[in-house]
Amino acid sequence: MEKLSLESNEAMPPVIRNVISEDYTAVCRLFEEGDAFHRDALPNLFRQVLPPRAKEFVEGFIGNDNAQMRVAVSGTELSGLVHFHVVTIADRPIMVSRTYIMVDTLIVGKNYRHQGVGQTLMHSVHQWAKTKGIPEIELNVYAFNQAAIDFYKNLGYETLYYRMKARLR
Repeated sequence: MEKLSLESNEAMPPVIRNVISEDYTAVCRLFEEGDAFHRDALPNLFRQVLPPRAKEFVEGFIGNDNAQMRVAVSGTELSGLVHFHVVTIADRPIMVSRTYIMVDTLIVGKNYRHQGVGQTLMHSVHQWAKTKGIPEIELNVYAFNQAAIDFYKNLGYETLYYRMKARLR
């Protein structure tokens, strides 16, 4: 009888789940990787903080109905994370009231990029928003991060506004 090979050239998609307390150390490693990327590009805005996030910050997402931190598990390692929350804008004279999801952070570990981890994490955000009946998702991305801009555009995101700054002498 011929033996079938279970090996494949394609990586298995990551398992997405909500963060748990035991993830804290691995979550901090991912945050430090993302923070270092931003520090290197914008040292006048970002500095190193250790630990990168307080344990209370991470645990604040556990059991929270309006804010979530999801992690991607590839094999036995955390390969990425996303955290997001519900935002409600009250009716104002020139603004329409609305509710949307704000994605605060998406990080994919450097060893897991271009393997669908980010896409799978963002898909989980989209699915969560749909189950909540929330029709829009927003996020911020720094202009230097062209790879992230291209990634989000490929997911269907479009530029809503520009935030600009001037450095005075």
